[in-house]
Amino acid sequence: MNKNQSLQELTLASRSFKGWRRLVHRLSLAAVLLGGAGWCVREHLTDAWSEWQYRALLQKQLTAAIDINVLWKESNLYPSTSEKQWRLLQQKVNVRMAPLCRDYEMFLRKHPAHDRAMTSYGTFLDDMGKKDAALGWWSRALYLSHHNPNLLNNLANHYSHYGQPLLAIQLYETAVRLSPKEAVYHFNLGNMYCLFRKETASIHGWDGPTMLAQAMEQFKLAREYDRFNFQYASSYAETFYAMNFLLHNQPWQEAMAAWEHCLSMELAPEQRDFVHLHLVRISTYLRDPMTALRCFSKIRGQAHRKLAFKLLERAFPCSFTGPLQV
Repeated sequence: MNKNQSLQELTLASRSFKGWRRLVHRLSLAAVLLGGAGWCVREHLTDAWSEWQYRALLQKQLTAAIDINVLWKESNLYPSTSEKQWRLLQQKVNVRMAPLCRDYEMFLRKHPAHDRAMTSYGTFLDDMGKKDAALGWWSRALYLSHHNPNLLNNLANHYSHYGQPLLAIQLYETAVRLSPKEAVYHFNLGNMYCLFRKETASIHGWDGPTMLAQAMEQFKLAREYDRFNFQYASSYAETFYAMNFLLHNQPWQEAMAAWEHCLSMELAPEQRDFVHLHLVRISTYLRDPMTALRCFSKIRGQAHRKLAFKLLERAFPCSFTGPLQV
């Protein structure tokens, strides 16, 4: 082998080594990329599987709630029901709750940072009367997620019923800020402003008229964001009575429009009678006997007709001297 041939073979060997090195480098890079892709796929599949399990829990929760409601209805319990019968019903409820509770707690052991599952489980426990347990799960969820408006609303519901209205107001207000188009948050906050005036004043320094105006605004927003909810619409309409009591401003035209808005909704017969009764009442304040009589004629239920007739007799004693068909 001469020098030139040796150099040529070394050159070829060097090129071959460089080729292999490039190949190994590319294979290594491909392995890294594939490994990363595999990790991403595994993470995605894990998240998808946990989400599927969570949704399955929600479906089980709905079924359990329906079953427990049936148990309550079938029991036909009355205030006179014996303590033994109450305990028997509670045992049946606990038996129906147990499988779902086990499933939730097993899921949360595997997914200890799943704040939505904690919130849902707490809601189920709260609906079943397990208030302290519900609060525990909601508190854990809040520690993980400070920006969950549904969770804040649930906690506010709890605190408003258990003697901490100041905290409840603050939580409702935060929920409204985080999700300003959720009707129920506005409705709950409006109720707190109406029912806990002292606590509201301590937070905002509002006087009575300002507080009432703020409550009305919350009820109005609830009505606007859920236009098919009779409770929200009627609550807004009823606040005009409080406005007149406090301000003596006789806002009856606005009140009439608010009650007429309720009639644009799909209502049960009793709800429709309830609205027409209030329209009769508002018409008497407006000294409008013809409108009052027209609204009275649309009331079908006897109980509401009797109440409306008394309003007519009191407001227009000269006009309604003869008996109306009640």
